[in-house]
Amino acid sequence: MAQTTTFTMRISQKDHDLLTGLAAILNMTTAELARTIMSEGIRERLDPDAIDRRIEAERQRQKQAADEIRKRAAAHAAADSGQDCGND
Repeated sequence: MAQTTTFTMRISQKDHDLLTGLAAILNMTTAELARTIMSEGIRERLDPDAIDRRIEAERQRQKQAADEIRKRAAAHAAADSGQDCGND
């Protein structure tokens, strides 16, 4: 194995239990599984295609949010224009 360095992080008890259980199922140490998951996650985060997918998903999410806000604003404006101001 390549030279390693110690890295400590805090995780919830639930995640620890899941990690430990999965490591046992896979016949790996918990540390080995954590290293594998981290390494794969880092590579995924740096993959240009994965980055493009995340950007497109965020773009779609923001467009949908903007559409919803415009719909609410239009409905609010329509409701306001239909109200009698009492100035007759």
